[in-house]
Amino acid sequence: KMQPVHVDDVVHAILRCLELKTLKTRVYHLAGPSTLTFNEYLQTVLDALQIRRVKLHLPPFLMRLFVALTGRMFEKIITLEIVNSITQDKSADITPARKDLNFTPREFKTALSSLL
Repeated sequence: KMQPVHVDDVVHAILRCLELKTLKTRVYHLAGPSTLTFNEYLQTVLDALQIRRVKLHLPPFLMRLFVALTGRMFEKIITLEIVNSITQDKSADITPARKDLNFTPREFKTALSSLL
């Protein structure tokens, strides 16, 4: 799971931290407002770019086995680090940032469409 966030939303939060001197010792998670699976993330990007692709869904253990068996043959396409990254839960609680910094990140689909 992941929560993609637009860089402008992160910059706004950083500037807000610098303005509010009372927050010097606080740590905030800055992430998008919605949690997406990797498949949802990928489909949103493909839809925005109007690209149709057949996706092959493999369980993480099969992806790791594939990487182990093929070694460096496909390292430009898939590595163990990539498998670990896309199967890791990267969701974060942004409630404190919303409250203290007035952090209102854009939805991924909205942010993506503004970039294209």
